[in-house]
Amino acid sequence: MIRFGSDASPQLPPLQRNIRRGVKFALVAFALALACFSNTARGYVLEGQTWPAGSSLVFRVSMGNPLVPLLDGSTTWLTALSPAATMWSSNIQRVQLTATNASGSASSGDGVNSVVFSPSIFGQAFGSSTLAVTYYRYVGSGMLEADLLFNQAKVFNSYRGPLQFPGPGPAIVDIRRVFLHELGHAIGLNHPDAGGQQVVAVMNSIMSNQEVLSADDLAGAHFLYGTASSTPTPTPNPTPPPGSASHLANISTRMKIGVGDNVLIGGFIIRGTQSKKLFLRAIGPSLGSLGVANAINDPVMEVRGPTGAVVASNDDWTTGSQVSEIQSSGLAPSDPYESALIVTLSPGTYTAIVSGYNGAQGVGLVEAYEYDANTTRPSGNRRRSNDRWSHRSGQRR
Repeated sequence: MIRFGSDASPQLPPLQRNIRRGVKFALVAFALALACFSNTARGYVLEGQTWPAGSSLVFRVSMGNPLVPLLDGSTTWLTALSPAATMWSSNIQRVQLTATNASGSASSGDGVNSVVFSPSIFGQAFGSSTLAVTYYRYVGSGMLEADLLFNQAKVFNSYRGPLQFPGPGPAIVDIRRVFLHELGHAIGLNHPDAGGQQVVAVMNSIMSNQEVLSADDLAGAHFLYGTASSTPTPTPNPTPPPGSASHLANISTRMKIGVGDNVLIGGFIIRGTQSKKLFLRAIGPSLGSLGVANAINDPVMEVRGPTGAVVASNDDWTTGSQVSEIQSSGLAPSDPYESALIVTLSPGTYTAIVSGYNGAQGVGLVEAYEYDANTTRPSGNRRRSNDRWSHRSGQRR
């Protein structure tokens, strides 16, 4: 998410992704890389889907021309957007991105990567402060199509440098840096700061003056597609350096929580031979401070093991026997109605299920932090919703 802040640091609005899969009651991969924390704070997070090696991704810009030249001198939207595609493409190896002029509207499922101004998200209303949506289709772990929809009710411009403020209100929206962020989603990157990671990144949900790809953005892109070079180089695994005493990794996903079977389910697999200690959180009320509309006011979390039995549960993290350990962890939720658990789990398949207390509904976030330093690793994370639309989050101002 990207939003404008009211403090001294100018910020852009929250960005929105909408992921569609062509089956109902989908079980899909989520929040996918365990980006290890160290002194260099590498925090990139992956969506879970990538384009096949060798793909040439053509983004067809059907936006017409601005009525007057933009602040950077551009006289067409394509001219303003193209540098963002070049920035990604020049830094990765196994796929290439280009933006080209086109005409017509976007249509999900046509196999075309469209970039358009749109009155809606394929019939769904934009949020009142939503700027843009990346709406992509995939099968398994393979991307099929990505449409980038810009809210035609908003005013866009293009410029370089820090965010520009015409007065006491929000910053002028720089379409190029919004496009740069959305292309990151289109190639499989998620928000590194969604789980509390503190890195400088275009892909952060809070975008400030960062207008070019940071070291963390590039690390995530290189993990997915390799480093641009004349000689292919092996893609490194995001693991801590030898001799590290400890490390912390985070995976997370967010979606609307309903009633009955319409709950948020984050699945993960503990691989290896040793037990794994995890810190799990279910976040709701504090999402409102990040610009998330309709956040759930009281999430409840339970963890189920390989047999489906409940192995741990929590409603409010300030109750129960783990309060002291949670407080000293540095990961305690900021709202007392949010949930947290510290669990030690044997290798196997697990699910963290988030529902609303007393039938509460709204947008929630489930997170898993790696909380020890052994060689056993959680992987294969997934989420499920009993909706045709498996995930949705937003860009607001």
